[in-house]
Amino acid sequence: MQFTPGWAVGFYFVPILSFFKPCEAMVEIWKISQDPMNWENQSNDALVGVWWSLFLVSNIAGNISIQTALRAKDPETLTLSTVAAIISTIAGIALDIVAVSLVSKILKMQQKLVNRYSH
Repeated sequence: MQFTPGWAVGFYFVPILSFFKPCEAMVEIWKISQDPMNWENQSNDALVGVWWSLFLVSNIAGNISIQTALRAKDPETLTLSTVAAIISTIAGIALDIVAVSLVSKILKMQQKLVNRYSH
């Protein structure tokens, strides 16, 4: 594997790298969960891309909301901040649903591997 478990989590906290490395780590986890012996040749699932897109939208919109609210001097700016917060919240809810589905699918693939290799 290219990514250690520590870096799979740690990349979320490293500026710049946090925009793409966690997604690369999840792709690797997905592929290895399909076939650990031939993981480089496995396909990726679109669910990983959806998960990562929602993660980025939720976080970027949340940051825009906070930064805009902190600098707001008029109602229009506060409205923009509120719209960004709503977008962040909606994307965050969708992200949670997709993340549960993604982790559930990975768990099922890994359980299948355990059952195959333990018998």
